[in-house]
Amino acid sequence: LTACLGASLTDTLFALDEPTIGLHSRDVKNLIGILKALANAGNCVCVVEHDEQVIRAADKVVEIGPLPGKRGGEISFQGTVAQLLRSQKSLTGKWLAMRSETNDGSKQKKVGTSRAKSYLHLKSLSRHNVNKLTAKLPLNKFVCIAGVSGSGKSTLLHDLIYEEMSRTQDSGKVVSDIAFSEVVMIDQSSLVRTPRSNAVLYSDAWGPIKEAFSRTDDARRLGFSSSDFSFNSGNGRCEACSGLGYEVVEMQFLSDLQIPCSECDGKRFKKEILEIKLKGLSVSETFGLTVEEALEIFHYLPKTKRKLSALEKVGLGYLTLGQPLNTLSGGESQRLKLVKYMAALKKGHAPSILLVDEPTTGLHMQDVCRLLEC
Repeated sequence: LTACLGASLTDTLFALDEPTIGLHSRDVKNLIGILKALANAGNCVCVVEHDEQVIRAADKVVEIGPLPGKRGGEISFQGTVAQLLRSQKSLTGKWLAMRSETNDGSKQKKVGTSRAKSYLHLKSLSRHNVNKLTAKLPLNKFVCIAGVSGSGKSTLLHDLIYEEMSRTQDSGKVVSDIAFSEVVMIDQSSLVRTPRSNAVLYSDAWGPIKEAFSRTDDARRLGFSSSDFSFNSGNGRCEACSGLGYEVVEMQFLSDLQIPCSECDGKRFKKEILEIKLKGLSVSETFGLTVEEALEIFHYLPKTKRKLSALEKVGLGYLTLGQPLNTLSGGESQRLKLVKYMAALKKGHAPSILLVDEPTTGLHMQDVCRLLEC
């Protein structure tokens, strides 16, 4: 952006996708200054952003919604920031208006101030620009590591705390007052690269559903087992595409093409498996349900209900059960990992340390609040 500004470009369209990711509030102000300068030079600057400062600085706001997934994709508002704050239809406007009210302290939420009894002691840690850092972090508390961009936050979290505690819980550099069963790092790296895994499989919610399919009268009569309702294995998946639902056509000079399987028409299963119905749905149609829709239909399956409820709780209720994990955004992948971790926690389980790197990336203000409640 700075190079473009220095080149004095005009009559250019700049399209930026969440440029404030990883930036401190101070750096966001500097970024807004660059974007304004580009616009004033005769360019069109279009930004996808959740950051409050960027939204308030915009000359015009276009909100896509009203909700995520199947219930989104429409223009729910367009106009100035002043009009946005007065809009009764804009979800973003309502949150910004609410923020304006709390900035004066009149509606600030009180936070507990009880003192911690045990700590994680950091002793003279050095790596990259982290220089002989000594501190103590309260355990059994929600700790936020803040600072300007490039100050060493990720280095401290990844390369020092996580690396040291993964190797030993008493390295002399990072020492805990209490023992931990595990140290978990949740970042925005991709979950998988294969399209064979999806949200319902990753969250372990599919097992009870395919068992329910196998217990239907038609499935018993035809001798189908639960494994036949899996597109990754078993005899029920389409043999032509091996359950992928599409065929890959290699192009010599262009990107490979994915076309629906001519045998199953993209439904992944054999015809006789697709004829088995559960709650009026075939197994392929079930994968097309959103998490919220599946919760209503399969509420009688306790394990599935518990797993899907966790997805809905972190704001992923709009995902379809069959959406491949390699198509998820970094923020969606991170929340899915968080759900997996939450589901693994058991009563009486030894305490663990959970390290999360920028979990609010790509999240709307409403989703941030839902995440904090978890």
